[in-house]
Amino acid sequence: MNADFRDEVYPRLMSGELTTCFALSEPDAGSDIWRLRTVAERVDGGWLLNGTKQWSTNAPYADWCLVFVVTDRDAFSQHRGGVTGFIVNMRAEGVLLESVIRMFGHAGGDEGIISFQDAFVPDRQVIGEPGQGLTYAMSGISTGRLYNSARAIGLAKWAVSKALDYAEVRTTFGGLLIENQAISFPLADAAMEIHAAHLMGLDTARALDEGDKLEPKSR
Repeated sequence: MNADFRDEVYPRLMSGELTTCFALSEPDAGSDIWRLRTVAERVDGGWLLNGTKQWSTNAPYADWCLVFVVTDRDAFSQHRGGVTGFIVNMRAEGVLLESVIRMFGHAGGDEGIISFQDAFVPDRQVIGEPGQGLTYAMSGISTGRLYNSARAIGLAKWAVSKALDYAEVRTTFGGLLIENQAISFPLADAAMEIHAAHLMGLDTARALDEGDKLEPKSR
């Protein structure tokens, strides 16, 4: 990425003045990334993007989009990379938020479908080296799994706390709900599982802070 562009945009992203979304998945390509169909073709001074991305979190509100598309069809067909990352202005010509995917429990909706129709992206907005985008994308996804685990643990703790508060005041058949094993035992099991998940998340964060790539180890 061009240093001038990075210096222009990054401080505003870090301050929260601007936000981004992440676009890797497509209507027919989720965990199977080798089914990606969105492409970028080389033109004078940059690239033209064409295709559709789906499940892009924060797309309805983002200023910029981190998008990963096929740029080398031969390498991609042989599963040898061929994907390049770009940072694209969501208000650029040819970039369209097609729709918002409504998710249970999310007011308004955070997941979007984005189409690119001859959207021009200058060379200075290429992320890293052309053709190496999958390396950058998967690194970001792996980091995201860590903070998503923290969010899930926090929500789970809140849910158990609310359930426990209610069980300690609600009375049925002359007694409190918490006095029934059918209520108290599942709550205890849930608390133990959440505690174990919390410790595992902390251990993973510690390992990453120490530089451990957490690669699978042979037995």
